[in-house]
Amino acid sequence: MLESEPRIVVAYGSGVLAGAIQRRLADCADVELVPAKDTPRRLRRRKGCDAVLVDPFLTELERRRVRDAVASVPRPPVLVLIRNAAGQVAADVDDFGDDGRARALEPVVAALTR
Repeated sequence: MLESEPRIVVAYGSGVLAGAIQRRLADCADVELVPAKDTPRRLRRRKGCDAVLVDPFLTELERRRVRDAVASVPRPPVLVLIRNAAGQVAADVDDFGDDGRARALEPVVAALTR
C-alpha cells in the first residue's frame, strides 16, 4: 500500500495530452510530466515514483526505451500503458510482480480511464 498520494511520472511525446492527463489525475496523485526521452534520467534520480504512465502516441522506439528504463531501476514502478480506444481512454498495467502496488494505484487508473 502507498502511504501518501502516489507519485506518477507521465512519459509523454505530446504536451497537450500530458497536460490533460495531469488535470485528470490532479485529485488523486502527484503528477510529474517528463518528456519520453528524459524518462530514463528521471527514473535514476533518488526520488522514485510509484508509476510511469506512457503516452499512447509515442513511437515504438520511445515506448521501448521507457519500458527498459522502468525495468532497469532497483524497485521498478508500475508501468501503465495508455491506449487510445474508440471514444475512450483505456490502460494496460504491468506491475513487475508487485500486485499490492498495482492495487493501490487502481484509483489512479480509474481516474484516467473514466
